[in-house]
Amino acid sequence: MKPDDITLNTKFVEFVPKQISLATRFSRNVTLKVPLVSAAMDTVTEARMAIAMARWGGMGIIHRNLTPHKQAEEVDRVKNACKFGLIEQPICVFEDETVESIDRRREEKQYHFHSFLVIERLIGRLVGVFTGQDRRFCKSLAVQVREVMTRNPVTGIFGDTTVVQAFEKMREKKIKVLPLISTLGTVRGLWTLADVERMLAQSVPDNFGSDGRYQVAAAIGLLGVDKDTEERVALLVDKHVDVLKIDMAHAGTAAAVETVKWIKCIYPVDVVPGNVSEESATRHLLEAGADGIMVGQSPGSVCKSKQVKGTGLALATAVYKCAQITEKCDVPLGADGGLWHPGDIVKVLAIGASFAVCGRRFAGTEESPGDVIEDEETGLRKKLYRGMGSLGAMRDRMNMGSRERYLQNDMEELVAEGFETEVPYVGPAEKITKTLAGGIRKGMFEIGAYDIPSLRIEADFYEEQ
Repeated sequence: MKPDDITLNTKFVEFVPKQISLATRFSRNVTLKVPLVSAAMDTVTEARMAIAMARWGGMGIIHRNLTPHKQAEEVDRVKNACKFGLIEQPICVFEDETVESIDRRREEKQYHFHSFLVIERLIGRLVGVFTGQDRRFCKSLAVQVREVMTRNPVTGIFGDTTVVQAFEKMREKKIKVLPLISTLGTVRGLWTLADVERMLAQSVPDNFGSDGRYQVAAAIGLLGVDKDTEERVALLVDKHVDVLKIDMAHAGTAAAVETVKWIKCIYPVDVVPGNVSEESATRHLLEAGADGIMVGQSPGSVCKSKQVKGTGLALATAVYKCAQITEKCDVPLGADGGLWHPGDIVKVLAIGASFAVCGRRFAGTEESPGDVIEDEETGLRKKLYRGMGSLGAMRDRMNMGSRERYLQNDMEELVAEGFETEVPYVGPAEKITKTLAGGIRKGMFEIGAYDIPSLRIEADFYEEQ
């Protein structure tokens, strides 16, 4: 049974939509403020998407069609994007660097900010700030930064400047960044006005973890099957990843069970294996120590595993079956695949899912990897979207993540379990997240559910005719 095959009855309600909580869990120890997660796909989630998801209460899973070091770098970008407004390791430039070299670095690293702290090359003492306005009025790219930077910047003392103090100082001096320095004048951190305002106003549901940073998950392979799993896990844990998602087309295997046991024995990090679609696999993985389960085999819009292998189960049915096991263990369950409308998400949440994983919905956003493609004839703007089992993803000779996910290593005999397509460019992911969260909240309101646990109690299903 698919979400489209069922609908939910409305009920008499005694509260208003704004009183509804969308808070949930991704895993045993990792929370979400909205039940939305971007998929571990190479045309959906890297650092920019994961940051956008966390900024609006959800979370992203960094795909593994990257080298272990590159994937760890993406996680590091997310973790350092915001720590309750405090950036502990701000990007600095040396005072003798040229404006041209900074422009080049900003483009290569895809930095989305414009201000850089300027330090001495010898001891790293702060000497200025190179702002977007400094760059705008710079007459030559060949000049050194010290010639055009803003000197004698307003600063705070690291460890002694609170969020409120930082906000008051920035408002008084009309500045957008406040460097924090040590007693020796070296850079120890950075407050930004946008992040401080977000913290104080609490106007958006940023998804911070217990470490005060944005939460992020990363996809990994199997121990003893994928050659770089041990290195990948070590690097990701070193960068403080919040969750490791064992990312397999079929995780109901002894190898997946052993991978869960190995990680839980060595590392203090949550592990969520997937994907599965039936009770026995769910039970085995939970007994091994899994902190969550990902459900969904074949329902994705760019997946054709059911046609190729004859296996898989409709998502609503799979969620129902697996939730019978996860609920007894108080472990979250994620519904992954083919969830486009917010109403679809309301249904799987009511059946027993804790959150929804979306790929296509976020593939056309500004933050997804890849360039915007403009159709020369129609002028329509699009982006590439492909299944991780598509030939394009599996033929990537530099990265083996897709082939390992589908246990295919022979480049000459690849069997496609997905395909490539183009999706309309839709702008920032923020719009999609707000649309989905708003629809979920509206659906819960009409059912009479004030939070996700009560949704499962209040839900009254009937089959569409």
